[in-house]
Amino acid sequence: MTEGKILRAGLFVDGFNLYHAIHDLGANHLKWLNLKALGQKIIPQKSETLAEVVYCTAYYPGDPDKRRRHEIYIRALAHEGVITKLGHYIHEPMKCRSCNHVWRKPTEKQTDINLALSVIDAVMLDRVECIYLLTADTDQAATLTFLGNRFPSIQRVIVFPPGRHPSDDLKNRSNRTIKLQRHHIEDHLLPGFIAANPAIIRPVEYKP
Repeated sequence: MTEGKILRAGLFVDGFNLYHAIHDLGANHLKWLNLKALGQKIIPQKSETLAEVVYCTAYYPGDPDKRRRHEIYIRALAHEGVITKLGHYIHEPMKCRSCNHVWRKPTEKQTDINLALSVIDAVMLDRVECIYLLTADTDQAATLTFLGNRFPSIQRVIVFPPGRHPSDDLKNRSNRTIKLQRHHIEDHLLPGFIAANPAIIRPVEYKP
């Protein structure tokens, strides 16, 4: 790295991995997280600038209230400049081995692929020089391995959601790791009112 050069950083977020980690904290208001502000906090301010934030997720089927909150959240993130990549759900047939009961289980698809492709796209098109990958999903070890082999100059930082165990598969393929704590989430929430057109109002379920 050239001395004094400011590197462009990108934060790439596994939406479901982060959501379930925050849900396990038992405080719904923490789900109103400002991903851009979080990214700006975790990068080194003197040597990097946050050039891109990508949030990969999907709408959960069959729950209109949950979808409404999710749509509002995505609008709020877009107002901050966060790019959302949407996957989808399918319903897979499941069968109980004991009683032979059959049901259809909603299964999320494409989020992990969207996450990996977003990272690779940003690197290949030279939009970023540092990757911050927010996930504890060991499937993303393959993404980190690809980057390390094909683009060894790219800095790879794995960011573990709060309460998630830092896996060796991810740590060993990264230049460094960051483990988020509850205060990282608590200190970087979106405002309750965002002056967009139309205005964005925080769902009551996310009120502190």
